[in-house]
Amino acid sequence: MNANVVSHAAAMRIRRATADDAEALAEIGARTFFETFAADNTAEDMRLLLESAWRPDLQRAEILDAGLDTLLACDARRRDRRICAAARGASRRLESP
Repeated sequence: MNANVVSHAAAMRIRRATADDAEALAEIGARTFFETFAADNTAEDMRLLLESAWRPDLQRAEILDAGLDTLLACDARRRDRRICAAARGASRRLESP
């Protein structure tokens, strides 16, 4: 095995998200959020959080926001998508109080 190889997984393709991806991104985001935080929250809190933050219309608005770059990584069959959203422009430096 080559020591420089991190993974032998299928090649991933990275592309910019389009408005057509909004529903899939909402589903991926909601599922990931649920899997990460459900154990530490009530069912009602999770329902409210998921309904308020992971709606397709909100994802579509972020995709269309010129100040954000929303990127997707997916395999050749468009499975196992990953999301990355980054703000454009100057980075902000955090200052300690």
